[in-house]
Amino acid sequence: DGDLAMIAAVQVVYPQTHHFLCIYHIGENIKKKAKSKLHSDVAKNFVEDFYHMRNSCTQELFELKYQHILTKYEPCHFYLETKLYPNYEAWARYSILKVFTAGTESTQRVESINGVLKKHVDRGILLKELIKAIEQELEKEASYNRIRDYYGSNPSSGLLSTYNTIFKAIDLVKEFNIEADRAIEHFYDVPQIQLSKLLLGISNEEVQEIWEVFYIAATSASKSHYVVILKDSTLLCTCMQIINLGMPCRHQYRIFIQSPNAIFHLGLIHTHWFKLIPSEIKHVTISQGIKTFTSTPLYHINRIRTANIYTPTIKECIDKKVQFGTTMSLAKTSVQIAVSEGVAAELVGVLTQFITKYRRNTGLGIQETHSIQNEDMQTNASTSEIESDNRQPLINSGSRFNTTEVSNPEYHKPRGHPPKQLKSYIEEDKENAKQHSNHEQRTCSYCLGKGHNIRGCAQHKADIVNKENH
Repeated sequence: DGDLAMIAAVQVVYPQTHHFLCIYHIGENIKKKAKSKLHSDVAKNFVEDFYHMRNSCTQELFELKYQHILTKYEPCHFYLETKLYPNYEAWARYSILKVFTAGTESTQRVESINGVLKKHVDRGILLKELIKAIEQELEKEASYNRIRDYYGSNPSSGLLSTYNTIFKAIDLVKEFNIEADRAIEHFYDVPQIQLSKLLLGISNEEVQEIWEVFYIAATSASKSHYVVILKDSTLLCTCMQIINLGMPCRHQYRIFIQSPNAIFHLGLIHTHWFKLIPSEIKHVTISQGIKTFTSTPLYHINRIRTANIYTPTIKECIDKKVQFGTTMSLAKTSVQIAVSEGVAAELVGVLTQFITKYRRNTGLGIQETHSIQNEDMQTNASTSEIESDNRQPLINSGSRFNTTEVSNPEYHKPRGHPPKQLKSYIEEDKENAKQHSNHEQRTCSYCLGKGHNIRGCAQHKADIVNKENH
C-alpha cells in the first residue's frame, strides 16, 4: 500500500479515491524503530502512545498528542517528522472516519487471513486443502462471535454465569488494564467531542431532536452514542457509520422505531450500494410504516459525504471492458465449436452479415479480410500437397496407434537447488564481497589487529616461539 507507482496509477484512473495506509504494517514499523532507538520499557510506552495518538477523535487532539510524543521521545523525532507525519491523513482514525470506505479495514480480518495463508501455503499444498484451512479459521471466528453475542444479549441480574465463572479472573485483569490505560476523555469527552464536531456548521434551528443510545448489557468496551435528527430528514450518529460504511447504523434504526420525527430517506444509503442509481427527482421515504416520495435531497448528509468514485465516464469505460470480455469469450467458444464440428463456413457467413450490417458506423470492411483469407487458403493448400507425399500413418505392428492416448511424460521435481548449477558473475562477486567483508571484520584479541584472529596472528606465534626458547 506504500507503492508510489501504484498510488499514482490509481489516482489517474480513479481521481476521486482516497489513499489510506495499513495501520498494521505501520505498527510493525513503529515497533522495529522503537526497539532500535529506545529501551524496552520506553519502546513499549512509545507504541502505546502512538496508538493513542492515532485513535484521536479530532484533529486538535491528534496534534496535541503528536507534539507530546515529539517532546517525550526525542530519538524518534526524525522518523516521525519525515516518514509518518507528512501523510498522517492516510492513517489517522479521525480522517478515515470522514471518508466512505464501505467498512473495509486492513487491520483485522484481512491480516489474520493472510497469516493463515502464509502458514498453510507451500509449493506442495493442494488448493482444496488451502480452502479447507481458510474455512476452518472462518468458522472459528464465527463461533467466537456467536458466543460473544449470546452472552452480550442476556443481561445479568447479579448471578454469575458459566462464562463469567470460567473467565472471571481474566476479565478482571483485562478490565483493570483497560481502565488504567484509559484517559478521562474515554469516559465522557469522546461522545461530547464527536457530537460537537458532527454539528459543526449546522445551526441550532436545523436540529429537531438529539437521542442518546446506550447498551443494556454495558461492558468496558461499550459506550453510548448520540443520534441527531435534522429538519431535512438527515440522521447523524457519532459512530460515523453513516459516512464510513455508507448506510444507517443500528443506533439510527433504533431511533426510526422510537421517534415519530425520524424518517427513513433513501438518500441515507450511499449510491455505491445501488446497482442502478435511483432517480434524483423522487426519493423514497418511509415514516411510521408509510411509504411516500419526496423531491427534497439530504443537504447535510451530501455535504459531509464524499462523492462517488464511479463517475459516468469511468462507469462507461468499465461497462465497455465488461462487454468486450463477455463478447470475446463467446466468440472464442463459437470458433472452437465451428472448427470441431466442421461448420466454420456457417459461422463466417453469420459474422459477414453482421459486419456488413454495421460497417457503415464503424468504417471497417471485410473485402481485405476475404482476400487475405483466400491467399492463406491457397498457400495452405499448396503446402499440404507438397507435404502429403512425405507423411506416413502412425502404424505399429499392423495396428493403428491412437494419438489421443498420448500424454505428457511424468516429471518428478526433486527438492533443493538443481545439481551442477553454474553461478553467474554477479553471484560470484557477491560471495567474494561477503567473504572479504567478513574477513575485514575480524579483530585479533591478542594484537587487536584487523583482518585476522588469534589463530592466524603472526605476533602471537612469534611470542610463543620466544617463550619456548627461553
